[in-house]
Amino acid sequence: MMNRLMSRAAVPAAALVLAACRPAPTVERDPAPLLQSDALAYELRRDDVGYSTRIPYTFRNETGGDVVLPNCNGDTRPMLQKERDGRWYDAWEPFMDRCLSPAVVIRAGGTFTDTLDVFGAPPGSNVLPTFVFPEVEGVYRLFWVQARPASDSSGTPDETRRLDMRFVVSNPFVLVR
Repeated sequence: MMNRLMSRAAVPAAALVLAACRPAPTVERDPAPLLQSDALAYELRRDDVGYSTRIPYTFRNETGGDVVLPNCNGDTRPMLQKERDGRWYDAWEPFMDRCLSPAVVIRAGGTFTDTLDVFGAPPGSNVLPTFVFPEVEGVYRLFWVQARPASDSSGTPDETRRLDMRFVVSNPFVLVR
């Protein structure tokens, strides 16, 4: 009887050990996206409330026209999408004020460089923003949902059109703990 109880208890323990030993996912650099992270892996730091990391990135405007980023006091942060089962899902969105400052215009042929400061609490937390999925580690990409083509030379965004997805998503990268 004792052996059977011990073997049943050992199964969940073994699963935990195997999960802890599972290697972190890796990705290769995809140079095609115009939006590029500076590294292929970022370490998530855990504190009492959530996870944080910093992701420097660069956008090369090779879209053929000016790109406009609506912003609030210079805040133009992209969101994060996570790859799960071969599909991309919205996984984290920065908490941003909803003011309207003059648009950031990235001229055709120009570049824009910034750093995304990520902080997210686990799902179900009473702290914002939160990560959507409880397993925070994984393969991610940046998604600049607010980027728009300029409608005229003043840099006014064309709110009726979006940029093609290939222009507003980054190369894949990994978040690890």
